[in-house]
Amino acid sequence: MITNEFILEYVDLSFNASIAFLGIGFTIFTLLYAFIQNKKDALKEIEEILKLEGGSISVLRKKNSAVKFISKMRKINVDAIIIIISSFICFIITSITKLIEWEFSCYWLWGLLITLSLYVLIIIGSLMRAFVRIIQAYNNAR
Repeated sequence: MITNEFILEYVDLSFNASIAFLGIGFTIFTLLYAFIQNKKDALKEIEEILKLEGGSISVLRKKNSAVKFISKMRKINVDAIIIIISSFICFIITSITKLIEWEFSCYWLWGLLITLSLYVLIIIGSLMRAFVRIIQAYNNAR
């Protein structure tokens, strides 16, 4: 049976996990954002070379590679944004729950449990999808 103590412990665990996932989401986002910006700078240089020298096969290959890389990293960054937003919402819900002394009703407890569980599943799913995409991008780059 689910008791108030279990729910409050689950809220504490969700609070701590949301903070950790928020940090992970920001880390992934900023790292990939830096990679995308570097690749965009390289793409500008490649486009300048194309304007000056014309379209050699090696330069066109570099351009296509850079465009594909940027596209893949943007998809992973969307996952990072989903992790950040979901973690932040979970953080807000758990913070409000921790700050206010609630007299929990049965329906409210179940609603809280289901809501937090859904956000945790969204966060974990997005994190797993981001890691799979990163591994696939790394394996394709070799």
